[in-house]
Amino acid sequence: MARKKFSLGLLLTAVLITFFLPAIDTDLGWHLRYGNYFLEHGRPMIKNQLTILHHLQPWPNSYIIYHPLIALVHRWSELWGLSLLNSIILTLTVFVTWLILNKNLTLTILVSLITFSGGWTILRYGLRGQIPSILFLVTLFYFLEKISNNRKKTIFIGLLFILWANFHGSYFYGILLTGLWAVTNINFWPVIPAVIAPLINPFFIDNYRYVISTMRSPLNTMIAEWTPPRLYLQVIAVGTFIFYLAIWWKKDKLISLKKLFWPLASLSALYLVINARRNLPQFFLIQAISLAKLFKSPKIPYSILNILSLTIVCLSSMIILPKTIKINSNWENYCSKGMTHYPCKAIEFIRANNLQGNIYNFYRWGGFLTWQLPKNLFFVAGHIPANQLPSGQYPYQLHLEILQAKPGYQQQLDNYNIDYILIPPKTFLDLELQKNNQAPWEEIYRDGISVLYRKNG
Repeated sequence: MARKKFSLGLLLTAVLITFFLPAIDTDLGWHLRYGNYFLEHGRPMIKNQLTILHHLQPWPNSYIIYHPLIALVHRWSELWGLSLLNSIILTLTVFVTWLILNKNLTLTILVSLITFSGGWTILRYGLRGQIPSILFLVTLFYFLEKISNNRKKTIFIGLLFILWANFHGSYFYGILLTGLWAVTNINFWPVIPAVIAPLINPFFIDNYRYVISTMRSPLNTMIAEWTPPRLYLQVIAVGTFIFYLAIWWKKDKLISLKKLFWPLASLSALYLVINARRNLPQFFLIQAISLAKLFKSPKIPYSILNILSLTIVCLSSMIILPKTIKINSNWENYCSKGMTHYPCKAIEFIRANNLQGNIYNFYRWGGFLTWQLPKNLFFVAGHIPANQLPSGQYPYQLHLEILQAKPGYQQQLDNYNIDYILIPPKTFLDLELQKNNQAPWEEIYRDGISVLYRKNG
């Protein structure tokens, strides 16, 4: 027993160190801005106060708990706390997976390796809104297997969905999985709390509408992580599912309704991942657990498992920790070594000269800018791409038309009373403003990352 606990502790330590990653997701800024608003006012920001597009329009969302949580952690320990929170969430995910697999350490290590290696292209950005959803997903599987037959205990499923529906919109997928479980197990009691719980949100039924509108919008034509994964990842995903299906068919030729849950869950995850790369971690997690349930644990000595975990600890300590220390300890590195290069020197210039007003901004900087310059109002940020404008366009599309200096761009800038333009140099709009002497814009700042224009007069 002592050896088992030691091996489990070593595995969890490996996960803790591996995912002590810098929070470099470009959406972090607007999440923190919303969270700070909650901490300062004691209530969520019900209407969008961050951007010119959809300004003061209601913005239903599923981040009501997530926002103040990360803002509080950031106030307590800045970027270091966000890295630690990411580590803790994914370490708990592995622990719950261990419980699902009947405390089988070998299978837990295999599932963890498949999940994290398959989903690394998404997980490498550190803490982001969907990270807690991975923990909620495995917790849902644990509850469905352990307590779904006890009507009184289904209240825990309701509590789970209250949390999930106030952390991230992926709770909707959790409801669909609960429905699959209910049909295949002919037990519909878990569905009731799962469906009702998301209504416990400041936006009530609009919490559902927000998710549905996001699913219906063409985000795959606008946002990189909503596009399909690379071809080799699609081939791996499809191949893994076919391999699982073949093994499942061979072992369970006498198919019963109850045995269909994991194949159907895997199929649903495959559909999601083929459509959007952001679902890679969830797909590989579900697929790995599905596979693990078909096999008896191979008899691998604890010493071998310990060596594997210890190897991961050493590699993570040499590769992950230096990067995290480099970025978290130096603001200049955070601006230039993360997921994108931020215009931090331009921000200093704006602060030093007390420039206030409406700013047309580069989309990928939107969240960061709303966080760093709360006195200004920015054109667009990552929290509103799924909401159509009155013209029928989506915010990203309008932003792109202006950035590409398409005909009518100046009229659009005038329509939204833009006072400043903050964009990367050598974009179409920058080149247009440099050569067009008739354009009512004056360049007041430029560096290798950004250029800032002010409207004449």
